[in-house]
Amino acid sequence: MGVVMTKRWFLGAVIAFFLFGCQTPKPTVIRETTTPVEDPATYAARLLAEKPVVLDVRSDIDFGMSHVPGSVNVRWEDLNAVSSKEKGFLEPDRFALARRFALWGVDPRTTVLILGHGPEGRGEEGRVGWALKVLGVSKVETASIRLFTPRNPRDGETRPANKPVWKPETKNELEIKPDEFKRLAFQGWTPPSKARRQALQGAAHLSMPPLRLILDVSHPNEREVKSIEDLKPAWKVVRSSWRKFYDEYGRGSCTQAVGELSKEGVTAQHEILVVDGDGVGAAAVGFVLESCRFGKPRVLSSGLRGLGSLK
Repeated sequence: MGVVMTKRWFLGAVIAFFLFGCQTPKPTVIRETTTPVEDPATYAARLLAEKPVVLDVRSDIDFGMSHVPGSVNVRWEDLNAVSSKEKGFLEPDRFALARRFALWGVDPRTTVLILGHGPEGRGEEGRVGWALKVLGVSKVETASIRLFTPRNPRDGETRPANKPVWKPETKNELEIKPDEFKRLAFQGWTPPSKARRQALQGAAHLSMPPLRLILDVSHPNEREVKSIEDLKPAWKVVRSSWRKFYDEYGRGSCTQAVGELSKEGVTAQHEILVVDGDGVGAAAVGFVLESCRFGKPRVLSSGLRGLGSLK
């Protein structure tokens, strides 16, 4: 009797298994949540409500005609090295650079809004924003002056108060100098010796070349004499425009940046050597990539002219 009951129970279990197991499972519902892009008016109002220090990177003439009240006129050239030997480079004395920003009311905890001509400009907002990133200032936004209401200069206009001198927590890895650029870009990659691999316990990653590429965002007019390809680099060259990393309102766009580079197979693990003619557009791209935490961007701040490739 017990054996018969056991057989019946077993047969029932098998039938139940097939009945329920053969049913088509319901697909898993995946909800994609995306943060909507703020409309221009909301974006501008939110930024101004945070009482940022506003830096205006337009020309002296444009700034003198009209600007956002309380803003400070800053040219990207003001942040460059003064010596002819380092012409075009970001000021190598980071303390001196930090003191300059302190006079404009900026310290590491300041929210900074950088205004310019947006896509109609040359990327000057991004160049200044990138300089702030090098100094360790994290709360930096860029936008076109079109999003705001500039006014004619008025007497008694309140400007940001000077900040005490501060020590920058520099991110010097965001910049690459010509000598290092030449070494990385043109000498290629040499596998480590057997002794070095053994010393590091045979680390597997040492046997693989690093993920590295050159991102050339030069304007076509900057390629009249010689391009980066003419110099025959050892690494893949990807061409783009700095404008593709910003939206129509001059705001750095992570979606556009990642999408643009992903088309070329670029991942967040890549070291990206960003270049252009004079370092302005390249720094604008470096600013967006650093803000979006995508890749390991390094900017040739002197531009290709620093390599002697453009006369």
